[in-house]
Amino acid sequence: MSAPRCARARGDDGVTIVEVMVVTALMGVVAAALGGVLVSMGRIEARSAARYEAGAALSLALDRMANEVRSGAPSPEAPPGGPSGGVTMVVRRGDGAMTVRWSFEDDALVRAELDADGAVTTAAEVVTGVVAAESTVRHLDPLGVPVSGGWEDVVACAASIEMTVVVERPGVDLRSARVMTYRLRSEPSC
Repeated sequence: MSAPRCARARGDDGVTIVEVMVVTALMGVVAAALGGVLVSMGRIEARSAARYEAGAALSLALDRMANEVRSGAPSPEAPPGGPSGGVTMVVRRGDGAMTVRWSFEDDALVRAELDADGAVTTAAEVVTGVVAAESTVRHLDPLGVPVSGGWEDVVACAASIEMTVVVERPGVDLRSARVMTYRLRSEPSC
C-alpha cells in the first residue's frame, strides 16, 4: 500500500502552497501597517517643518520690528494704529530720521517708510501668510502706567511701548503670541 499523495513523509523540508499563501498574507498585512506608519510620519514631519519655518520667519520679523521700536520714538505726526493695530515710529538712523510704520495688512506683516506728509514712500511685506488675530500697542509712562490723554501727551510722556501681537498662520496650525515691552531711547518730557 502506498501513502496518500498529499501526505508528507517524515523529514521532508518542503512547504505546501497553503502555508506559503498564509505567510504571504501575513507579510502583506505587516507591510501595509508599516507603510501607513511611514506615511503618517512623513505628514507629521512636513507639518512640523512648515510650523518651524513659519515660526522662525515670524520671529525674525518681530525681532526686526522690535529693534526699530527700541531705537525709535512715537511719531508726533501720526497716532499709533494704522491698519490692523500697527505702530508708527520715528526711527533715528545715523544723522537722520525716518518715519516707519509696522502693521498687519491683508495676510502680511508690512514695514512702510513714510514721508513728511505721512504718505507711504516704500513698503515691503516682511512676512506673508500671517493674520493678526490680535494686535495692541500701549504707551507707558516711566512708572509703567498707560499714558492717558491725547496724542501730544503720548509723544511727550511715553517712556516705553508695550506691544501684544497674536499671530495665526492658516494652513500650518501656527498661533504665536508675544508681549513685548521696549524702553524708548527718547526721554519723556513730562
